[in-house]
Amino acid sequence: MAEEVLEAGDAPRATNIFQQIRDMAPDNADAIGGLIRALVASGELDQAREILNDLPPEIGSRQEVSRARAALELAATPKVDTSPLEQRLAANPDDHEARFELAGAKMAGGDREGAADELLEIVKRDREWHEGAARKRFLQLLEAQGLEDPWSSAQRRRLSALLFT
Repeated sequence: MAEEVLEAGDAPRATNIFQQIRDMAPDNADAIGGLIRALVASGELDQAREILNDLPPEIGSRQEVSRARAALELAATPKVDTSPLEQRLAANPDDHEARFELAGAKMAGGDREGAADELLEIVKRDREWHEGAARKRFLQLLEAQGLEDPWSSAQRRRLSALLFT
């Protein structure tokens, strides 16, 4: 139920539900990960970070907690005005640093499609740029969304098409 509430956009209510579940089952990685993602969606980044930092390694390494960690890292990216970055790209489409920053700004602004497009464009132009930083950030974006999510599956296919063609 908490997951559905969070997906419906009611992060404060989802936070309360996940917290109640965690109170009953303190080591439940699904509840912890959901709680952290709900806090991130509510803008409570410090509280989410505090919970993550206090977790024992055996819980912190679980997939649901890793997903929440990725969501927190993406949300912590500062929002910036993208117009200077877009101008740099208009002048030089191979300015991967500007494109990478633009992807981060789009992620911070909640534009996962735009962020994915920019990251994949870097991979397309230069797979090994900054030791594969664009591919790594792209995978982090997918992890934050949830690897089983239909959107993530579609994006993985896009990445595979670039890498294996």
